[in-house]
Amino acid sequence: MSSSYILASLASNIVSIVYLYHYISNTEIHVYSCNVLRRVATICTNFVYIIPLFISIVRFTNIFIVLKINRIFLFIIGILLEVPNISKPILSLISTNITITEDTICGHGYSVENTFTTITEAISFWITIVAPIFAAILNYIIYKIAVTRLKKSSNTRKGIMNERDIFISVVIQSVFPLIFQLTTALLPKVLRVLNINNNIGWRFIDFIIYFGYMTCIIVSSLAISSLKRMVQEDFCNRKFNEHSNIPNKIAVRK
Repeated sequence: MSSSYILASLASNIVSIVYLYHYISNTEIHVYSCNVLRRVATICTNFVYIIPLFISIVRFTNIFIVLKINRIFLFIIGILLEVPNISKPILSLISTNITITEDTICGHGYSVENTFTTITEAISFWITIVAPIFAAILNYIIYKIAVTRLKKSSNTRKGIMNERDIFISVVIQSVFPLIFQLTTALLPKVLRVLNINNNIGWRFIDFIIYFGYMTCIIVSSLAISSLKRMVQEDFCNRKFNEHSNIPNKIAVRK
């Protein structure tokens, strides 16, 4: 989860920095390269929306159902869910039937408009909205069940604190993309009211938003000890269920 935020932040901030450099130096930006960078940033950002949901599903199955989900199967499902999100950005770069549009960042943008991209764009929008909300709800269910189980075991206090930290962190990382969506919907109106140049205004806004992604990782993961192991798992491929204090089975008290 943390790695997806980091990649999204780096890719998007590179676009903002490239734009600001050309804007300040008053030089022309390479249109195709700029569009490639933007599409890469978009694809990286789109993965942010579904990663918390997958983390939640894996936690739920590992801890409560004691079921190991095949990683290849999970990867395939993730790719299928991402098809609506990434199809239009990819098609805009490889399709021969494109429309040249005005673009505030690259000067000109490449767009593909047909029935397929219209449908996938609508599906992508709903995935963006529903996935974080569902992840937050599922994490709340996990937390409540975890607390109930831990109260019946010997490692009550430490286990509950651990699960609370994980719950707070995953909820923060699930809800943050929604805040991003709301921000991008409202900011154009703010720019118009303040009479700020859209081009330069949006690049600073992009930088602030994606810097916020990095801040979200630091606050919700690195600052919480139990989540440091989750960050390590992203890069070290460790087994997640080894980190949980929740007993899979509770002995019945007589």
